[in-house]
Amino acid sequence: MGITQQGQVTILIRCSSRGFGHQVCSDYLRVAEIALRKYGFTLPDEELACFPCDSDEGQDYLAAMNCALNFAWCNRHMEIEDKVMKMTQDNASILSAQSAITNRQ
Repeated sequence: MGITQQGQVTILIRCSSRGFGHQVCSDYLRVAEIALRKYGFTLPDEELACFPCDSDEGQDYLAAMNCALNFAWCNRHMEIEDKVMKMTQDNASILSAQSAITNRQ
């Protein structure tokens, strides 16, 4: 990826889940702390927590993170569409103004 031709434009927009993913992680960290005792896990560091992926907790977590991912993906596409439409409109206005100036001369 990159600019390979004169006049080419590359747009990079970073969109996250706007805190949604962080909230999911925070919520499920508490779930994982309870799950440690439920499943009898012993971890080498108290900052670690987990639950089996195929458990109810694991499946709920994966579904919640997929929801956050979908939110971020949709948000990014909406942002891209908005920016590209604005750039297209702005560019059309500039080209129209340039054409009017050229035609006057």
